[in-house]
Amino acid sequence: TQDLANDPTSSAARQAMLSSAEQLASSLNSMDRWFDGIETGVDDAIATDIDQVNDLTASIAELNGAIVSGTANGQQPLDLLDRRDQSINALSRLIDVRVMNEDSGAKAVYLANGQPLVNGNLANRLETFQDGTGDGAHNITLVTANGTRNDITASVQGGEIGARIDFRDDLLSQTRNGLDRLAVDIATRMNAQQARGMDLNGNTGQALFSIADPQVLPENGTTGSIGVSIDAATPLTGGSYQFSYNGGGWTLSDADTGQNVLLSGSGTSADPFVAQGMRIAVAPGAT
Repeated sequence: TQDLANDPTSSAARQAMLSSAEQLASSLNSMDRWFDGIETGVDDAIATDIDQVNDLTASIAELNGAIVSGTANGQQPLDLLDRRDQSINALSRLIDVRVMNEDSGAKAVYLANGQPLVNGNLANRLETFQDGTGDGAHNITLVTANGTRNDITASVQGGEIGARIDFRDDLLSQTRNGLDRLAVDIATRMNAQQARGMDLNGNTGQALFSIADPQVLPENGTTGSIGVSIDAATPLTGGSYQFSYNGGGWTLSDADTGQNVLLSGSGTSADPFVAQGMRIAVAPGAT
């Protein structure tokens, strides 16, 4: 950069600058792919853990049935009791659970949020699914015997599964967001500097880096189109936001806290909403 500043007409200095920019972009992209690999590995591990949870809860439910039957016949099925306790201990290493003794001799197993995993000789299942936010991360749903599905990701606590979710959604997510903000900041500043200068032909300098627009993921039932771009005048936060229409107007809220975010502008293409480093233009008729 300094060589080019000292001799702006030098072809060698210009080429060296371009090579450095390409190397920087390549390094940032490589780091992003590396984070992708880590997240995929975490999700795969969560899926494996969920399979183990389902195997253990099915075993506990089956043992409950056998223990209740044996107890009713006046037997003390000590081997079955030991096996059930071992399965519950193994389950608690994977995910935080609460256990309640029943008069029948069965043990009911609940998640930390109170939703049942095992009730008598019946076991509910856990499954993973992509949450639709576009980041590829897998959430966890509880599937009951009647087919009802409840997303329990936010309430999963403790054990290996809780630790993996905390790492993925907190530490890893924050680190990736930091890298993204760094990349956008570098690209924005370099492009702005380029625009202040001229090329060898006397034309205004062109952008050195391309910057992808923020991703918009419409919910079911959304009509019309919404365009989002980066506002160079305000800093990005790296957060996730929900943009919604309530019948009287548009609101922007933090996806994690639910707190509303102040919007400036009217939302048209000529006067877009501006907030949190984003410019949001709403097409006529969008809801």
